Amino acid sequence: LQDLKFLGQLRMWLWGLSAVLTIVLLLTGGGFYALAAGWCLQEVGANLVTAFRLRRMRPDLVSFRTWRKTGPFKWRWLTRGLWVSVGQTATSLVGGTDLLIIARALGPVTVVVYSCTAKLVQVLQNQPQALASNALPGLSHMKTSESRDRIRTAATCLAQAMILVAGAVFCLVFALNHQFVNLWIGPRYFGGVALTMLLLLN
Repeated sequence: LQDLKFLGQLRMWLWGLSAVLTIVLLLTGGGFYALAAGWCLQEVGANLVTAFRLRRMRPDLVSFRTWRKTGPFKWRWLTRGLWVSVGQTATSLVGGTDLLIIARALGPVTVVVYSCTAKLVQVLQNQPQALASNALPGLSHMKTSESRDRIRTAATCLAQAMILVAGAVFCLVFALNHQFVNLWIGPRYFGGVALTMLLLLN
């Protein structure tokens, strides 16, 4: 079921469509709802399309007859990967501590300005990691079937691609963040060029 080519294409299409939807809603005055709609499109679209593809390719796997044959549910299947979920939860909890510190030290008004200024950085900063995570199944497959030189070349290319994407995000956000915040919610919620630079350096 690891339909990696399809999943990669689906993620790219959904990312592009959600970006277009977000921009259109921003231009028509959607405000905060623009980002929420783009996120919902990616999440709901991925689940619906993959469920449809699974049902079309392997209808036997989604039938009640097959599930009855599998026997009792094996919790150990989930516990083996529990550390991934714990790690993702920890990352989410740690990611919000800066807002708590700023609220305590500088007040809630500053949190709003900081959060609005950081929004574009937060949305785009995960793209290099997403590139790497999409490539991990392919690298795992190469480990069993390719030479060490070929694996080294692929890992080097992936690292260079991550650095290139990170640099592109840095330049893009630094150039457009002021205009983005002005268009999205208004100029009084932009924290300044210095704050944008600090967020990007972080």
